[in-house]
Amino acid sequence: MFTDETSRSSNQTNLAIKGIIGLKAMSEIAQLTGNDDPYGETADRYLKGWKDLGINTKANPPHTTLSYGDGNSHGQTPPNSTTLET
Repeated sequence: MFTDETSRSSNQTNLAIKGIIGLKAMSEIAQLTGNDDPYGETADRYLKGWKDLGINTKANPPHTTLSYGDGNSHGQTPPNSTTLET
């Protein structure tokens, strides 16, 4: 399964974080327009799981992984990025 042009892995952390950011953006839009927000809690829950699975905290320095479970792979999002804060 090809999920983007950089890798042939179906477990890409970079693609997953883009979806989580999209959910959080929809949450903000819903709130700003006075609509119900069915997205915020889901985005926060997914982000927690992504942090647990998508960051190699045992590495020095810690880094995001390109593929879940592959601590030797490197993702494109720095682990101290402001997009990772909840």
